[in-house]
Amino acid sequence: MDFPRITVITPSYNQASYLEKTILSVLDQHYPNLEYIIMDGGSTDSSIEIIQKYAQKITYWESIKDEGQSHAINKGLAMSTGEIVTWLNSDDCYTPNTLHQVAHYFKTNDCDFLYGSTLLYGNKIKNKIQSAPKDHVNLRTLAHIPFPQPSTFFKKQIISETGPLDQSLHYGMDYDLVARVALNFKMMGVDDLFSHYLVHDQSKTNHLMGFAMDWQQVFSNVVRTIKGLEKYIPDLKALNLYHNGTKQYPCKHQYTDYESKQILCYFLEMQLHYHYLACQMEKVMPIAQYLLKHDDNPTRMKEIKSISTKAAYLPKFIIKLLRKFTQ
Repeated sequence: MDFPRITVITPSYNQASYLEKTILSVLDQHYPNLEYIIMDGGSTDSSIEIIQKYAQKITYWESIKDEGQSHAINKGLAMSTGEIVTWLNSDDCYTPNTLHQVAHYFKTNDCDFLYGSTLLYGNKIKNKIQSAPKDHVNLRTLAHIPFPQPSTFFKKQIISETGPLDQSLHYGMDYDLVARVALNFKMMGVDDLFSHYLVHDQSKTNHLMGFAMDWQQVFSNVVRTIKGLEKYIPDLKALNLYHNGTKQYPCKHQYTDYESKQILCYFLEMQLHYHYLACQMEKVMPIAQYLLKHDDNPTRMKEIKSISTKAAYLPKFIIKLLRKFTQ
């Protein structure tokens, strides 16, 4: 088999507790055409000693103060030479044989972006498999990220054509990227378990409102890009979910009015969940009422009605207590 070159970039900063496990999960792939780049942001813990331990097997590494995760990844992408690229955060890991599987899928299928499943574990999570939904994945990807980032791989051509990560986005830079992918490239999902995703106290995953705000900004760009979505700008403004601006994405695909409405509903559903989990009930109720009036998906309606009822009649401390015992 002709093994395509795969570049894996690990951005890291003071993650010594997890970094060695991440590094070993990449090196133990024994993939014959691997380019492994570690971009450390000037760690002050024992990260450098850990990296130096494996330096002979790492293609390139540096430890220099940077401007954050997106900047570190962009630096890695700029120097990468792989046909297929990705980043693996310094608290996540690959499962055995992942890179061989990824290479096989890219060699035998016409796709630009590949995603698989991940195993979530850590804080209050008991080994939960997270996979992408089977329906409307392209539409969902324009509203949020429906698949786990550690299990995504893509052709570098995507970065060459649409540009690097948006460094102004701390929580939404990957959504910004996959939205550009969904608008212009061929995506493919598989059931393979590619990664383990650790949730811990320092995880960005814990910052729900950070994600919600960044995703509002990215979705506003999507709305300006897709003609069928532009008519919903007044509604989004009324819900205080639209960010003014002029940014749009390149777009090779066209979307029907039905598809545009589904994209909107997927976005609102995600915003509803994030605000509900953060107990921002003053935002939950208007979003829920809008969806109850405009959404025609019976599966979504059941959950939206449940959230709306809880938000309307239960105090926040009761909701938090119920959540604690149902996790």
